[in-house]
Parts: sequence; structure tokens; C-alpha cells
Amino acid sequence: MREDIAIPEMRKVPRRVYRDFEVNRSPSAQCAVMSEPVPAREVKGGDQVIGLAANPSPHRSDGWRVGRVLIRTTDPDKGTRIEIRFDHEWVVWEGAPSTPIPVYRR
Repeated sequence: MREDIAIPEMRKVPRRVYRDFEVNRSPSAQCAVMSEPVPAREVKGGDQVIGLAANPSPHRSDGWRVGRVLIRTTDPDKGTRIEIRFDHEWVVWEGAPSTPIPVYRR
């Protein structure tokens, strides 16, 4: 079953709150909270990108997903293209090089 994963805008990604250590989250939601906005032109292969599933699996507790960047290409005419591998699904993001992408780096 396809989950139709999309890369969300940074304003939709959950942020840390006061007394955050008391909040129980799934590992993928915790990565989303700890992600930082990175311009698309600075994303590199191996980075972990946060995605949001439109049709989440009923066996998972939330819709947040963590995927790994395979390749990023920048074309002056077309913009930036990022290929990301999530569990059982590939996502291709295309947009302006200055667009902030939620990236989790350890």
C-alpha cells in the first residue's frame, strides 16, 4: 500500500516545547521535532529528510516518516531536484534552491 509521502513545509513540522522530555513520541516524530530547516541547495546525499504520509499505514502510530537522500541535482533553469528513499517508497522533490527542507542530522 502506497502511503503517498510528501515533504511538508517547515511550519507544519512539530517543534520542541517546554518540558519536552515528558512527551512520548514515536522515533519518526522525535526526528521531526529535532529536524532543522536546510535550504534545498545545501541538502546532501545521506541526509535524513522528514516526510509526512497522506495515507498512513494503520499499523503505525503517526504519519511522520524519515527518508534518506540518494541524490540532489541543481539545474539553473529547472531548480533543485532531490530523490529520497523512504520505506517501500521513492519520493522526488522539485522546487526552488532556497526552499527550506526539514532535515534531521545527528
